[in-house]
Amino acid sequence: MKNKKLTYVLGPLLVIIWGTVFYKIYNGVGTPDLTMPDSKPILLDEKPSMIRQKWALDLNYQDPFLKKVYVAEEEINELVQEAPKKVESPKDKEPEKIIWPSLIYKGYVDDRIFIDINSESFLMSLGEEQRGVVFEGFYQDSIALTFKDERKVFIQE
Repeated sequence: MKNKKLTYVLGPLLVIIWGTVFYKIYNGVGTPDLTMPDSKPILLDEKPSMIRQKWALDLNYQDPFLKKVYVAEEEINELVQEAPKKVESPKDKEPEKIIWPSLIYKGYVDDRIFIDINSESFLMSLGEEQRGVVFEGFYQDSIALTFKDERKVFIQE
């Protein structure tokens, strides 16, 4: 008789506890209602103008160890002079960048490689050319390819 009374008390208590747990989980997982705050236009102040000042360093100080002054005024003036500006010549321009096609190295069998060039699969031998890409050599985990006189090494994915 005691067991039946205990069952009747613990059963509803168990349902209430688990119901509370599931209710909290359900409310916690649900997406909250987000409202955008009222936005006001933001006015940015102009940056204050920067005035450049030239500072001269006073290099006439004593050596802390030898207690002697080594730098003369004339040497300071020579050091402070501005460096000549470099004029850019046509030779200094960067060479044109070569845009490589999309390449994915899949692996190799004997002396041939499996490679995807622009989502097209090819089986290439040493020295063979496909879509402008020349297969130059391979290693255990990478291959060497040339495209428009530019050589790159690709690692297997």
